[in-house]
Amino acid sequence: MDYSKDRMKGYLDKVVALNSYRYQAYEAVLEYVKPKWHGTEEEMLAFARQYDRFDPGLLSSALQEVFWVYTDDTSEDGEAARLQEVQRKVMASKDMALFEESLFGYLKVHPENMEYWKSLLYWDALAGREEVVLGKARQFAQANPEIKALPDWVYLEMVRQSKLALARDLDRVDFGNRPEIVQGTKAALLSIAESDRVNWRAWNELAFYCLKHRDTHGMKGALDIVGDHWEGEVWPKTAFDEAVALSKKCTACGGTGLASCGAPGCVNGTIRCPNHCLQWDEGDWIHMHEAGHPDTDIWRKYTTTGEGYLAWNQGHIGHKIDRVNGLWTDTGVCKVCGGSGRVPCPVCHGKGKCPTCHGTGLPPKVAGPHGGKPKTRRINQARKAAKVPA
Repeated sequence: MDYSKDRMKGYLDKVVALNSYRYQAYEAVLEYVKPKWHGTEEEMLAFARQYDRFDPGLLSSALQEVFWVYTDDTSEDGEAARLQEVQRKVMASKDMALFEESLFGYLKVHPENMEYWKSLLYWDALAGREEVVLGKARQFAQANPEIKALPDWVYLEMVRQSKLALARDLDRVDFGNRPEIVQGTKAALLSIAESDRVNWRAWNELAFYCLKHRDTHGMKGALDIVGDHWEGEVWPKTAFDEAVALSKKCTACGGTGLASCGAPGCVNGTIRCPNHCLQWDEGDWIHMHEAGHPDTDIWRKYTTTGEGYLAWNQGHIGHKIDRVNGLWTDTGVCKVCGGSGRVPCPVCHGKGKCPTCHGTGLPPKVAGPHGGKPKTRRINQARKAAKVPA
């Protein structure tokens, strides 16, 4: 990085003359003219604007340098303040339109490049323009039937990047549990799975997502196709077995025998635990290689100071992870919900019976049209016909 600016320009001119699409040369010069090295913010952006047509990621890299805010405060409040300042810069930038135009031009030719979609979605999420990106993906798919699943992949990435644009963990949890986000995610996962009926990973992902969000009906539909094709890269065997057991119960109520009353958040007479204990639908679960644990385990990470973190796997579901003396700690089974992750709905108090199984929690074919065990009902009917007292 000790070359003079004239020397660097000379090298770039030679490379461009030989191959104007040699992106490594542009990225090397961009790094050179960053303010932390030998340039200014104005020089960096001017260079990126001039050559972005040859390397569509150039302006994105330059803008990231402009937008990014560095801070030593790694607390949630510090991260919230940092993201707020980043968002202010993004909203005020006059280069966002050029940035979008450049990446859309590249993605029209290379729609399969999800890294570029990610970059576009992250910055547009901060600018509140995610739907613009999703609309462009739909437009590309309509023009090319071979990439009809593109909008579904872009939607899933849009959800991930929108979460990253939120600083607080509880805000990300609430966003991921919004009804429209849950329904949109299930629809995208189903569409991807249906595009390839033997894509076992896609069907496993749909089944697991439905388990997380207590959609027993959708989960059973996916499991009927999965059969015994469990994918350990998607979910642990314990979660798969739990889903299989639930799928054999009434899918309308998840085997609880209770009805949803229609109040916000009410599912089968219960709402999410307000104590935010460790549950499938609380935050993002990821695979990690941890000594002494199978790679099929999935983990929930809690960030600490700097780049550090602590993590708990699915064996701690129902426990309350809280800060004790400033350190994330498993404090044991949640004292509010007893580890179930649900508490009675404050509106219906969990007293409404499921209209499908009539409160038995059994599948309709087992419960019968009026509930109860069919064998017992048949015996009672036989006694009545023979005039035998019960």
